[in-house]
Amino acid sequence: MRKYCAGVMLMAGSWMAFGAGAVADPCTFQLYGTDSMMYMDAATGGKKVDKITIPGSCKAYTVHLRHAGTLPLAAMGHNWLLVDPVHFNDINSSAISAGTTGHYLPKDRTNLLAGSTMLLGGGANEPKDEKIAVDTSKLTKGKSYKGFCSFPGHFAMMSMEVVVQ
Repeated sequence: MRKYCAGVMLMAGSWMAFGAGAVADPCTFQLYGTDSMMYMDAATGGKKVDKITIPGSCKAYTVHLRHAGTLPLAAMGHNWLLVDPVHFNDINSSAISAGTTGHYLPKDRTNLLAGSTMLLGGGANEPKDEKIAVDTSKLTKGKSYKGFCSFPGHFAMMSMEVVVQ
């Protein structure tokens, strides 16, 4: 129980530190991937993210993804991909085929709207954060897109709707 409480306090401290003192930029979303296999919102202190709404005024949008856990990427790595839902199955299958060495990212990024370039992990000397650029000109206002983690099995809990207002 002590380890669990310490872990929760550590993650809560990380959420606060990640967003502390930062001026809210409406064209940036700070997103955490956790050891509990969820995307959490840094700005709210850790609420589960089911939807990102991109303001229509943003010419570019950034998803700042951070691994907030302590498990190594081979066990609990996280990334973030943005796709049109019609391409989800193909892109996810391709990403899984790439394996850990390929960061569970599709080799062919043609139908990928935006996405990580690496797998993040909580282990020592592993990358902990990445800023992912989203070109909003590729998105249609009001249309629903899918953001997800392509680490095997993660999309079931780590997926969200992404919409431009």
